[in-house]
Amino acid sequence: MNLLDEIRADLTSAATLSNTLRKASMLPRELQSQELEEWVASELNGYRQADTVPNYRRINLPVYGTFHGRFRRVIDVEISTAGLPEPAKGFAETLTFTEGVAALEELLASNEAEFHRTFPPELTELLRRNSQTSDGIRLFETYQQIPRYLFEGIADAVKNKLLGFVQELQEKNVTSENPNNNTDGQNVTRDAPRIITIGNNNVVTVGDNVHQEVKHINKGDAPSLIEYLRAHNISDEDLNEIEEAVVSEPNATSDGFGPNVRAWLGKMIPKAIAGTWQAGVPDAPAMLVEAIQKFYGS
Repeated sequence: MNLLDEIRADLTSAATLSNTLRKASMLPRELQSQELEEWVASELNGYRQADTVPNYRRINLPVYGTFHGRFRRVIDVEISTAGLPEPAKGFAETLTFTEGVAALEELLASNEAEFHRTFPPELTELLRRNSQTSDGIRLFETYQQIPRYLFEGIADAVKNKLLGFVQELQEKNVTSENPNNNTDGQNVTRDAPRIITIGNNNVVTVGDNVHQEVKHINKGDAPSLIEYLRAHNISDEDLNEIEEAVVSEPNATSDGFGPNVRAWLGKMIPKAIAGTWQAGVPDAPAMLVEAIQKFYGS
């Protein structure tokens, strides 16, 4: 199963959306899709600019308030936003969900049927000025009620958009194994990246840029490999493990690396993707594979 097929299977299974998007983050450099690359990064890390947030992450909701008086409390009173100035009016009327999908999944994991968005005191004060009150009660708090299904709708929209990307690529006969092929029969370019599968279906793209970055490792020289990896802030514990692995498996097998090296890479690649060690290069997973290949002389 290639990476596109794996992502498509994830989208129709119980796989977490954040993990599926991390798999998709391996696709853009292979498939040279800037739109996909930017969208996946935003969905994983959150949208930094409100004007770049897609419409499916914008939810129009009524505004409610709680009124307090000396002997009375009234809740869930709908409040008009007509008198608010811009941009306060837009902020009050529309929830723009900018957080990454991990935050979305955390909300949905709570099993709450409804969520509240409480407005800051400054906005409550503006709404207070435009609210008609009687019986000595005063607007105390303003908020929005967000039904769970609206957040589920955002998650479904992300899945559907990613599925659309995958289907479009597959319809063009493009896969992670032949990223430059399409239905027109174009030739694979000379600089096409190499796709390598390590361990538990971890797919890594190794391209020419990474090859140039990994250049001070000698064939069969474990110390040069360890020093190179140490320079990228990999922990001593992980360095000890790979040193033991390459010493126990000094030669590459006919189908790639030995089981100990594969197991180490299978553990390190998720760490690289999650950013738990600072590689200093954007192609951290590929750098690991290229470094091991250099050690084996391939």
